[in-house]
Amino acid sequence: MRTNRTRRAPRRARLAVAGALAVATAAAGLATGPVAVAAAPVTIGIHPGTSYQTIQGWGTSLAWWAEGSGRWASVPAREALATALFDPVDGLGFTVARYVYGADGPANTCAATQWPESDFHSFQPTQGTYDWADTSGQTWMLRAAQKRGANVFQATNYSAPVWMTKTACSMGDFSAPGTDNLDPAFYDDYAAHLATVTQHLQTTTGVPISSIEPFNEPKDTTWPALLQDYPTPGVTTPIGTQGMNASQATQNAVYQELIAALSSRGMTPSTGIAASDEVSVASTVAGVNSYSPAVRDGLTQIDTHDYGGGDGNAVRLVAERENTSLWMSEWGSNGDRDDTSPTSMGAALELSSRIIKNQDEMHPEAWVIWQAVDGPTNGGKLNDLWGLVYADYAASGSGELTFPKRYYAMGQYSKFLRPGSVMIADTDPSTMTAYDFGSGKLVAVATNSSGAARDIALDLRAFGGTASATAFRTSATESIAPVSAGTIAGSTLTSSLPANSITTFVIDGLSYSGANARIQVDDATIGTGANQWSYSAGWGHCAAAACGDPQNLHAGTTSYTGQKDATATLSFTGTKVALRGVTGPTAGIARVSIDGGPPTDLDLYAAQRHGDQLIWQSPDLASGPHTLEFRHTGRFNPQASQSVSALDRAEVTTTAAPAAGSLVSQADPGTVRNDLTGEVGLSFTTGASPVTVTALGRQLVTGSTTGVHQLSLYDSTTGTAVATAALDTAVSETDGLGFQYRPLAAPVTLAAGRTYHLASAEAAGGDQWREFDSTVALRPGFTANGPAYRLPGGTWTVFGATPTKGYGLVNLLTSP
Repeated sequence: MRTNRTRRAPRRARLAVAGALAVATAAAGLATGPVAVAAAPVTIGIHPGTSYQTIQGWGTSLAWWAEGSGRWASVPAREALATALFDPVDGLGFTVARYVYGADGPANTCAATQWPESDFHSFQPTQGTYDWADTSGQTWMLRAAQKRGANVFQATNYSAPVWMTKTACSMGDFSAPGTDNLDPAFYDDYAAHLATVTQHLQTTTGVPISSIEPFNEPKDTTWPALLQDYPTPGVTTPIGTQGMNASQATQNAVYQELIAALSSRGMTPSTGIAASDEVSVASTVAGVNSYSPAVRDGLTQIDTHDYGGGDGNAVRLVAERENTSLWMSEWGSNGDRDDTSPTSMGAALELSSRIIKNQDEMHPEAWVIWQAVDGPTNGGKLNDLWGLVYADYAASGSGELTFPKRYYAMGQYSKFLRPGSVMIADTDPSTMTAYDFGSGKLVAVATNSSGAARDIALDLRAFGGTASATAFRTSATESIAPVSAGTIAGSTLTSSLPANSITTFVIDGLSYSGANARIQVDDATIGTGANQWSYSAGWGHCAAAACGDPQNLHAGTTSYTGQKDATATLSFTGTKVALRGVTGPTAGIARVSIDGGPPTDLDLYAAQRHGDQLIWQSPDLASGPHTLEFRHTGRFNPQASQSVSALDRAEVTTTAAPAAGSLVSQADPGTVRNDLTGEVGLSFTTGASPVTVTALGRQLVTGSTTGVHQLSLYDSTTGTAVATAALDTAVSETDGLGFQYRPLAAPVTLAAGRTYHLASAEAAGGDQWREFDSTVALRPGFTANGPAYRLPGGTWTVFGATPTKGYGLVNLLTSP
């Protein structure tokens, strides 16, 4: 940020926290007096035992702003913009960039002109002829992003080259808007074009493209996009941007061709396929579900835009089913504000709200804004949300940059929630939390969109360690400014959030060893047993200063090799593994595989050397023992000066285990709802022996589980509640399946062979709970009867045809 070089050191709050459910005395260390807080702040429970995605990064599409700004006459202005977006110290620290392949060529009958620089030139302007004289501003900005630390790059196309379209128009079919514009005769040519351009870009620029997306809002956005009454009232005007409709059948056919094109060129280990970047979650889900099994099996990533604002859990479930990564790949509100002040927080708070919603529902590995820069040339306004930076991004622009509050709002997330940290559950709908299990750093971003101060208490009882806390805030008068983190008492950090503000708390020095703790395997942990590295000949090992600068290695060690085909092997037991390594100008290309399966190539080049960098994470794995092989290929990026591969650590996700005595042995949460007042849960029948119940539980829905929930267990024959419990979700820890429990006042014995209904009382408009599409399995000795619900004053309804499903979700514990 512009203030980073001159800002004063942030004040730190120090606290000591013991292990789960224990409290230690805090050592106060605030530089000044504590922030005044209300007597009863809102408690925000933080639950590292319920963890979600490993964050891959934050980023932006390069359309259309980069094409113009990357050709500004003032190179210092270009550099300043690239720094503002991609530099992790003096900017937002974006690590993800989406590069757009153009469609324009001499045959184009309708070049896009309304949006500045949106008539992207095609690398294949005429059939069979490639034009590699790349002077595009987009490529300049791509290189500048990589130079500053961006390392995740995706290629996408808004329209096929015009000579492949039915209408020779890069904006769509004006005679029949919304209809397919890709000529079926060129499906294979289009796939070959995408593969060829990607291969060329990688080999000539040294920018590794990790995935290709052939479409952009292909079905449920009408191309050409037509705007009524804009800019002239009573007149319908084309929006003036490249676009191409493709039916689901067309998409399926192109994806089949692209799978073959990448495979035939040997690109599959390095470049995957993403789908389908539809305009909304619902559209993306429908698109992916329409593809053939072969196409779905060939996808490595699901991308969705979020202009529809639907339940992101739906696309999360599809990504989990297909075992792919998931991105929220485009959003921008275009919400014009009533005022023109650069200090207005309206757009900033809207941006923060959308980020939290997407994170709570989708759990995306990457979150990508559409336009990082927008300006007056195309009608952009200082207080809308198409861009984070306000500038005339046309090539003729002056390079003058304005930073509205939404730019700093983005930085409250992207500067602190860094790649490799893991999103974890919390109980507040206005807070996002993530934890680095290896470094012990917790980050909580709390938003207060109200007009009054909000007093909060971050409950850290799940953690151990001695921690120090810093805080940074954006408000009408602050821009990621260092502020007091608050006061500490026991294992609680208490602070006050000013009206209309976003505050990021960075808490270092924590540890966690509870349910679902992720295992860290340092590169120096060498042996042939579980959770140990085994190295072939050709590897070296170093520690501390012998490893060179900078000294930001995990545990101060790294293991490295420059010998072709030298391997490092890790045996582990779990359901997922992530690799951290050393990236830099001498780094080479490594190849990783699991259990002898398909390999993935990892280009470890970076302009600056950094240790403990997230370089790869596996898809979900079957629970059990696995073997990871990390192999040095001897190849290297065109920009690299040597070819060295270096490991730092592995992070193993262990098998999620329920609490002792849990009725539920497996729980896969579905979509959410909160539109019903009544009791929701599941029905079950006990086995041949009586059982004693000691606690009732409800699964936490992150960001939407607050206050106290009434849980009840009913005898289905008599209708009597045989057990009740009031669950305080803010202070109850989660087990390995994400359930929180409230012990009963006295144990209750359930009769053998009898049916019971277990439910949580919910209120319309209140906390969210899991829908009918949630899957549960009960431990042996119990029979599941299906989801159950009851409206006030009504009778129970049980869906016996779906015994593996449940509402809520709810659970109970029994004694041995």
